[in-house]
Amino acid sequence: MDSQVGYRQEMAYQIYVVACALLVPFSLFAMTLGHVWVAAPPFFTALFCFVNVISYKNKKYFLFSPIIISTLYLLECVVVVNVLGLSGAYWVFPSLIAIYWVHERKLATYLASFLTILVLISAFRSFESTEAARLSVALIMTVVFFNGAAKIIERQYRRLERITVTDHLTGAYNRRYMDRKINDLLERYNRNKDISSIITFDIDNFKIINDQYGHSVGDEVLVQIAKNTKERVRSLDRVCRSGGEEFVVLLPDTTEDEARALCEKLRTSISQLPLLQSVTVTISCGVSAVVANDTKDNWLKRSDQAMYKAKNNGKNNVVVCNQINFSEAYAEA
Repeated sequence: MDSQVGYRQEMAYQIYVVACALLVPFSLFAMTLGHVWVAAPPFFTALFCFVNVISYKNKKYFLFSPIIISTLYLLECVVVVNVLGLSGAYWVFPSLIAIYWVHERKLATYLASFLTILVLISAFRSFESTEAARLSVALIMTVVFFNGAAKIIERQYRRLERITVTDHLTGAYNRRYMDRKINDLLERYNRNKDISSIITFDIDNFKIINDQYGHSVGDEVLVQIAKNTKERVRSLDRVCRSGGEEFVVLLPDTTEDEARALCEKLRTSISQLPLLQSVTVTISCGVSAVVANDTKDNWLKRSDQAMYKAKNNGKNNVVVCNQINFSEAYAEA
């Protein structure tokens, strides 16, 4: 999920800070001993790490892909083992830790296995057989252990993340996640001018449904509408329950016209759901695209105002924010 990406980036940032602090002294020490091939790879790795540290601290993204840095560091470990022999093998173990710290489990296992194979090839060619065998067992056990530990951590993290970012009733994303994701979309627009849109929709006459059929039936209506909406959006879109009977759909890389077309499909499909025997459940929708100098609150407010306009127009319809006078709307709000 999205927060896992941020979580990994934070972990990578920590590793890169440590790498800058440790690799530069090691590189300089190796240089004083005349080991140019040992000194050069960690120096360039530290340089890339330093650039990523500055980039992430200022702009919250890495200039160099973590895969590039990990591959360079992996090759560096192989060079160190070949040049320094058994003493160089000690660097492999913290390298394995760093790989699992920076990358998701499957990619980390591939990189760690590749590193282990290359190191063991060098070990059996250069070390005594008993030393190479001991190193083999230690490295293989380390990879197996970290793979198992990472699998457990990922499973627990996904479980915790589901609890913290989803609405317990409908399974849609909650308000906390919605606010964070909107800020991400605003950042994308400010950085790359990527257009995104928001749909806000509210279930019409929901209080009447609760009063007439009971809250348990009202809850089931919410669940089915959330399910129907999630089935009709793309995998990159996010369906959120902002509160009560109101939902917000976040649409990256989507214009207002495209969002309006989706709204019409959602409105039609929900009105055709067999939710209640004698009442047709409908929704009123508001659409708003991001604009220059936008903020989260203003973006949501425009979408809300468009939705309220749809309700005032008789409900069960769609209004795009450019169809209403916002100077008046804000004055009334």
